[in-house]
Amino acid sequence: MASVRGVFVSITHCPNIALALKDNSHPCSAIVRSQHVPENEFQLPEPWRGQIDNARILFVSSNPSIGDDRYALSSSADEQVWESQHLAFGGGSRPYILDGIRTTKTDGSPMKVVRYWSSIRARARELLPNAVPGEDYAVTEVVHCKSVDEIGVHEAALTCYSLHASNVFSVSPARVVVVLGKFAREALLGAGADFPRLPLDLELGGRTRTVLFLPHPNARGDEKSLEAHYGGDTLDGVRRLLATA
Repeated sequence: MASVRGVFVSITHCPNIALALKDNSHPCSAIVRSQHVPENEFQLPEPWRGQIDNARILFVSSNPSIGDDRYALSSSADEQVWESQHLAFGGGSRPYILDGIRTTKTDGSPMKVVRYWSSIRARARELLPNAVPGEDYAVTEVVHCKSVDEIGVHEAALTCYSLHASNVFSVSPARVVVVLGKFAREALLGAGADFPRLPLDLELGGRTRTVLFLPHPNARGDEKSLEAHYGGDTLDGVRRLLATA
């Protein structure tokens, strides 16, 4: 089995980046080229946020957005890239995300609350009331390259998921996977897949997981809570499963 650090580096240094820059017909071209920055300013693909090798819950979404942080650029030191993502919620030399919801300045002082992180923390605490960000849950994506408003995700999804997803799941012991949004749902279940109304047991990365599906946290108008989509009795069963993890 691949090491956590090995999988991490295989994504941050994905060979498709160079291929996409050379060939505008490459499936990853739109998302890679969407940053419009010099090479040393390029924000690297994000393998995950949080200690994926310990977390009992794994969230899977579409792709990470372009952020204001400059911790994981192509010119950044490898250790800083690792720490700013694997230890983003805590455990490193400084905090990168406070309380699971707030970005930080370079000195560690708090900045803005991110609605996306707030929604994920709330969903995790529906299952584990005292869930610790980055320890009890981690977050990954179907497409690891960053873009604004999911630019290029549709084109890159099959290529990126096929190349990286099995390795990502293989380093995660999570008993429960929460899939967020259409892109992630279709990556796991196939194009045009209906929204499952009950949790599914799926083999991902060599382990059977209980998988729940929700709208993307940033989707307008849709109810976001697990309770609204699955009900208390179903969620109680998932909570019991997590209690034995």
